[in-house]
Amino acid sequence: MTVDYAAPQKTYSNGKISLDKVELPDAHIIHGREFPVAYSLNLHGLDYDTDEVESFLAKLAKDGVFTQLIENNGTFVLRDSIPNSDDSKSQQVASIIKTIESNRGQVPFEQNGTLTLRDKKGFNLYTANKSPPEFRLHQHNEYSRFKKFPNSLIFTILEYTATGGETPLVHGGELYQKILKELPVFLTKLSKVGLKFEDEVWYKEAGEDKKVVWNHEVTFGRYIKPDDDYETQKRKALKLAKEYVSEDSKFVGDQDDLIISSTTYPVKKFKSEPVLFSSIPAFADKYTIDEPKIKFGDGSLFDKDELNKFKSLTVESEYKHNWKSGDIVFVHNYQVSHGKLPYKDGKRSTLVAMWDAKDEERKKQFATFELSSVDAELEKLSLA
Repeated sequence: MTVDYAAPQKTYSNGKISLDKVELPDAHIIHGREFPVAYSLNLHGLDYDTDEVESFLAKLAKDGVFTQLIENNGTFVLRDSIPNSDDSKSQQVASIIKTIESNRGQVPFEQNGTLTLRDKKGFNLYTANKSPPEFRLHQHNEYSRFKKFPNSLIFTILEYTATGGETPLVHGGELYQKILKELPVFLTKLSKVGLKFEDEVWYKEAGEDKKVVWNHEVTFGRYIKPDDDYETQKRKALKLAKEYVSEDSKFVGDQDDLIISSTTYPVKKFKSEPVLFSSIPAFADKYTIDEPKIKFGDGSLFDKDELNKFKSLTVESEYKHNWKSGDIVFVHNYQVSHGKLPYKDGKRSTLVAMWDAKDEERKKQFATFELSSVDAELEKLSLA
């Protein structure tokens, strides 16, 4: 099952500046396409001119080149887009991202409900996960357990001198095929009843073990004003929670913590190709039989062996991106999940921008892959 597409060119040029294809040694091949696909900005000896570079990138974006690379290949890596990259260049990188995304019909995605607080570093560009260097963040599609999620995530590390710290990416199409073969009963049930996330908490007040509060701008406090009384603050936060995350959102207890549960259907399709779109691996480490945060949508528990198998197949599917300072990595969130590997020594500060499709018709290309379609694929597999 494949989608028609034009193969990436070796070079895109305006006669002065070009994007030249870079071979990533560990790239995967999915549906006959490279994942990811990478290009380096080549000035051909000219001095770097921001206006000329952005004009060149804007033209490619308007012509559909970047959308084709991102959607057909899952992830597009732009290398050498700024000279002498370091942590002071965040505004410049934010401008490049804005140039590409806005000229390909994207708009900034409004972040609500994050579980990590972010600092703004440029236009729609924020710090990403601030976890300790030794922490491994497992695979998740951004906001996959919410009603609203971004079309694209753009990651950049402006100054990368650390040891380790690669960014693992998994194409949901590759993972789907592995789960189809290795865990067919699990996949069928996931398709039939969905996935439930239970009792995620956004706290009223921050504390040692209460790191995320509901009244922060990027959680549910975006529209709270300084002079709003407490009940108005709660009402505004609850409205956003129900709009962006789940109708099952409520304030609980004397402390007025915001508790949310949600049910999603992670077996999806982009155009006609099935993908898995979830945060199962990221939640699997926290899985306990006594108090599980994730269950099947009908409330039944996961088999721990099956959950571990799902996680191991996810790790097996990872492409690990080795960063070069200044890389800008455009991830198609509908198709590709991401994580973080541990690192030590040196610098590794990840920034992220989230953008969404402006055209509602483009969003409709991403939909639930029906149970009947999963069953048909299993039948074909049994006959092969």
